[in-house]
Amino acid sequence: MREKSPKISIIIPVWDDRNGMLVNCLNSAVTQLYDNYEVLVVLDGGGTEKANEVLKQFAGVPNLRILKLKGEPSGTAVTPRNWGIKYASGDYVAFLDSDDIALPYRLATSMQYIGYCDMLYSDYIMDNNGMFTYQKSLQCDYNKMLTQNYVNFNTTLVKTEIAREIGGLRQEMKYCEDYAFILSLLYRGHRAIHIPIPLTVYRLHKDNLEQTFKKEEQKWLAMARENHKKFMLPIKPSSFEKDIKKFTKR
Repeated sequence: MREKSPKISIIIPVWDDRNGMLVNCLNSAVTQLYDNYEVLVVLDGGGTEKANEVLKQFAGVPNLRILKLKGEPSGTAVTPRNWGIKYASGDYVAFLDSDDIALPYRLATSMQYIGYCDMLYSDYIMDNNGMFTYQKSLQCDYNKMLTQNYVNFNTTLVKTEIAREIGGLRQEMKYCEDYAFILSLLYRGHRAIHIPIPLTVYRLHKDNLEQTFKKEEQKWLAMARENHKKFMLPIKPSSFEKDIKKFTKR
């Protein structure tokens, strides 16, 4: 009997359907050329009406789960990503923003390399209103990453236990939280590998978070470099099934 492949959880934080891009993102996630994965959509603040309407199109997709966070939306991807890390049932977590696209071979290619490291990342394609350019990343270590962020977070794959162990993404970071996460991982001695082929498509548009925080980028980069060494409580794993039983017994 063939040994079962390790399971991957693709975590997609969602609040709104930005520029009608959510459906393409979800289609790219649920049609991966890999045999053991789940897509975990985390709705920040329960998501907007538009986002929920798009998700109705995916009702019945067997490998897609939806987690709705109640209350006011957090305004960043930090909180939904951390809830995704908590509830992920995969051995590995992959991150994808709701306006980007995972190329069909993303997970299958990633699993060819992950045995040699704790985290991997890759090159990517940038889509600027239909103008496509190849964006190359570099192999880097902790000291090199301190000088510049070489990693597109939407290309990363991380061991779930390590993502939980370092406490996930820092809640005080409204921007560059992914940079702080990677620095924290490398600072603690975990190894990252660069895959020199594109695994995702990063789509530029007027509602990108980068546009909102562009003027404050240096402040957030400096905060990431300062805060990544600070201890955070590990994220305790849980499951939908476990919590449903716990709350229904009350």
